[in-house]
Amino acid sequence: MKQIRSHNRPLYRDIAGDGNNGYTTLFDRLVSLSKSDMYPFHMPGHKRQSGRFNSFNPYDIDITEIDGFDDLNHPEGCILEAEKRAATLYGVKETHFLVNGCTAGILAAISACATGKKGILIGRNCHKAVYNAVMLNGLMPHYLWPGTTDVTDEMIQREDAVVSPEDVEKSLSENDDICAVVITSPTYEGYVSDIENIGKIVHRYGIPLIVDEAHGAHFPFHDIYPESSIYLGADIVIHGIHKTLPTLTQTALLHICTDRVFSDRVKKFLAVYQTSSPSYVLMGSIDNCMNYLITNGAKVYNAHASLLGNLYERLEGLKHIRIPSFGKVRDASKIVIGTEWLSIDGRQCYNLLRTRYGLQPEMAQIEHVVLMTSVFDTCEGYDRLVSALYDIDKEYGARGKEVAVTSATDADELGARGKTVAATSAEDAAVCNEDELGTGSPFVTDKKRFEYPRNKTVMSLKEAMLLPGVSTELRYSAGMMSTETVYVYPPGIPYIAAGELISRRCIEILEEYRNRGYDIKGLSDSEGRRILAYDICNNGQECHR
Repeated sequence: MKQIRSHNRPLYRDIAGDGNNGYTTLFDRLVSLSKSDMYPFHMPGHKRQSGRFNSFNPYDIDITEIDGFDDLNHPEGCILEAEKRAATLYGVKETHFLVNGCTAGILAAISACATGKKGILIGRNCHKAVYNAVMLNGLMPHYLWPGTTDVTDEMIQREDAVVSPEDVEKSLSENDDICAVVITSPTYEGYVSDIENIGKIVHRYGIPLIVDEAHGAHFPFHDIYPESSIYLGADIVIHGIHKTLPTLTQTALLHICTDRVFSDRVKKFLAVYQTSSPSYVLMGSIDNCMNYLITNGAKVYNAHASLLGNLYERLEGLKHIRIPSFGKVRDASKIVIGTEWLSIDGRQCYNLLRTRYGLQPEMAQIEHVVLMTSVFDTCEGYDRLVSALYDIDKEYGARGKEVAVTSATDADELGARGKTVAATSAEDAAVCNEDELGTGSPFVTDKKRFEYPRNKTVMSLKEAMLLPGVSTELRYSAGMMSTETVYVYPPGIPYIAAGELISRRCIEILEEYRNRGYDIKGLSDSEGRRILAYDICNNGQECHR
């Protein structure tokens, strides 16, 4: 018998060490979080309120495609019945369960519509999954550029936040090789596009309209929210139900709303992009959520609307924090905290909510923080939020405490803009430099600085990503072509897409995000200082400028 060499065996002892060396498993971290007082103003929509459903051990119901439990990729029995029930709830032609999130639905929808034509028209504010679908299908993207939203302006106009029908008309009239139009509505902050008029324009050109409505799965259930794209002419709508509904992370729905797309083609691509071993725990969570909405939807959404209305009224007394209004053009369930008139930026406000008040937001940007609510939020959570925001408004308002400069970079930048940034006392300086604030810079006033730059596209995403990019210092990469897609996450909207020339403007934006401590994805090093780029004028070699 051949002896197994010892170095091929698992090194259990070396891994465990002495008492596991203090290693904490991910599972233990999750259990610790569940027992903490940290309140979840973030997805998923069940808000860890396990008591609202029948509690269960996931191991007890985790199975594979055994007899009597159907097959997600070829549903004929109980899964098909559940999908039909969901379609009836939403009032659409077909609904398909997704266990790989909206990403699987976006990939399948775009692939099903990529039938011969080489171009696709997409909102530049689309999620990275759209860019990946464009890349996989070898399509050339044409972009619709939304305006930059001033989230602190109480008189927000629809055209400031989203894609306009006029831009769609102009782009389609100039490009006759478009296979589909893809719009993200609502945005992460809850702003919706004019899908009804966009749909009329798109269909006049004989093209399908795909709407990534990941953050709007709750729209059909109450008039306080904007109207859903599924009723406004979209052909395919993808809902990330885990974002706002009481269901587990990764669960989503793809709705086929019209006869303009071939559903069989969509199904084929869903089988390509979804796992061949889908989780029955996730599928059961979807069906359980749909059943909950069918039996309790009217009651819980009336209550949610009432609580939200009361919350917005209670926040009207804030003097420096700006909370944008809601209605037909913005989702009330997204609480957007505008920090422009605070002496801290969005990231610092985010950190403060977490560390001092035990409130976990969903996302921070330079000038705002996004908090997500759902029907499973509690009055206690809303009370804690109101108290925290009034404290922050008073302490860090325009006439309140000024924040100490945290780096030479901050000092240079702020000095150049004519701002005085210094603590008013040694005590204030100590407070402002605490870990609860984190990195960042106050007094952001120039909104144009953070608009998505209109980089020049010189190659398709697929062609660019297949090229051998060279790891180049970001500051020296201007004029080179990126072979990677770079974005701040969340929300996951690219500042540079593969195949685009890197502009100095884009470099400035990414460097500022990096200096403020934001999470930048797609750069080639952990410090966010290098990018994979290709010098098209120098046969791909690193550019030394």
